[in-house]
Amino acid sequence: MLIINTEYLVAPLICRGEFLEQYVEDLRIINEIIDDANIQVFKEYDILSEMGKVDFYPSDSFFKKIISQDKDTRISANDIVRTLYKLINAAPEFSNDIENYDIEWKPQVTAPILSYLSDDRKSHYRNLFHKVIFQSILFQRESYIFSIQKNSSYNTNFDVEIDAGITLIEPDVLGEMPFNINQKVTMFGSVRDVIINLYGFVIY
Repeated sequence: MLIINTEYLVAPLICRGEFLEQYVEDLRIINEIIDDANIQVFKEYDILSEMGKVDFYPSDSFFKKIISQDKDTRISANDIVRTLYKLINAAPEFSNDIENYDIEWKPQVTAPILSYLSDDRKSHYRNLFHKVIFQSILFQRESYIFSIQKNSSYNTNFDVEIDAGITLIEPDVLGEMPFNINQKVTMFGSVRDVIINLYGFVIY
């Protein structure tokens, strides 16, 4: 399953360099994955509202300003907006809530510390990490998280080490408590790297 987060879609605001054409091409690839329906693709819950909180408004006028800073781009603002909204409208929302279980978690520690995030965004990723790790333990369900670090180059992946644990869970499906967790989660900025992980080769 693929999970698209706000930081990935607002890459034109937070990344270095000129990459608009690559950004639109990657959105197109994700749209094709959604159309194929072989892999579940989700977007973060209430993602348009989260994008608005960082003053990212997917409109023609907004992207015309960004395009004006990239003289070599061959795409139009309308192309970007149409491709972006196709993804937003097609992908269902992903809730960070873990349904059917009452869980008490140990404090979560990440390395690196995601210090560039606001408190709200730190809370979002803490809950997201809890859910994808829980799903991987209980259901062997692999998740690919799309997100980008502020001031990074576009298409950059980075690993986050998660140190956490469960002290109580009802119903009890994990056995002896506490259940300690130390797991690496990759935050993907590269669509092609995800495709290689899924299929073993680039298909687009």
